[in-house]
Amino acid sequence: MAPLSRVSSVLFLAVLALGSALVLVSPPVGARPSYVMCASSLDCEEDECCVLGLNRYSIPQCFPLKLEGDTCRQESQMTHNVTLGYPNGDTVDLVGVHHVMCGCSRGLYCNKETATCTKITRKHKVPK
Repeated sequence: MAPLSRVSSVLFLAVLALGSALVLVSPPVGARPSYVMCASSLDCEEDECCVLGLNRYSIPQCFPLKLEGDTCRQESQMTHNVTLGYPNGDTVDLVGVHHVMCGCSRGLYCNKETATCTKITRKHKVPK
């Protein structure tokens, strides 16, 4: 075997081994980093939601839904889809997450006048 083709073969095998190692070490596409608790409210318990804070590199976490009498924000009932990027190069696609706090539990709405979770009754129409 000529010296040049031996070098080419060794180089090819080295690149192949490196590529295989990267495949084994790399997280699957779409996988979230271990420090991210949730990427949607489906990752949380039934009585919780996935919340993203206001800080630049906030880490989404599961928090309890608001109960009757708890302070609420009407905006917290809305969900958002967003892709986060972190300084270490990780990215996370979030689907249906809440900003700042969870909304009210099922059967409750956020009363605009009192800013508290209030039970839905027939005489109350839930504002949209």
